[in-house]
This record gives sequence, C-alpha cells and structure tokens, in this order.
Amino acid sequence: MKNYAIFLRGVTPTGKNRVPMAELRAALSNSGLLDVQTYIQSGNVIAKSTLDQLSLQSLVHEVIRHYRKPPFITGTEEKAGYQ
Repeated sequence: MKNYAIFLRGVTPTGKNRVPMAELRAALSNSGLLDVQTYIQSGNVIAKSTLDQLSLQSLVHEVIRHYRKPPFITGTEEKAGYQ
C-alpha cells in the first residue's frame, strides 16, 4: 500500500471548476482508495492505494471525468522523504 498526493489542477471554491471536497472524498473512497483526506477547498488529496501511479491517475481522472485536466499524482515517499 502506497501513500499518494493527488493534485487537481485549477480547482476553485466557486465557479465552473468547483469540486465539492466531501463529494470528492466519497467518490475516491468508493473507487477503492483508502484513508482519503482533502486539504481545504484546494483540490489537494492524500490517499492510500495498491495501484501504481499511472493506474491511479487514470482512476482519479475517470472519477472526476467532468473535470478538464488530468490530476497530477505523486507518491508521498518521492516528495516528502517518507519511508
């Protein structure tokens, strides 16, 4: 199980790029991700998954398919030095 940071580009609290964080958490949890957490209304998500990074990016993009740009995803170990 890997920890991932998921960044949705261009998310705003209001307007056409609005993504309700509670709905996003529920949708990602329902798609099989674990320990899904969001940071304010930023579109930043931390979650755990057994998927590789490319598969996770495809899954998240499908979950938010109405969104125009694919998410940027990185393993938290890569960015934060977690072991």
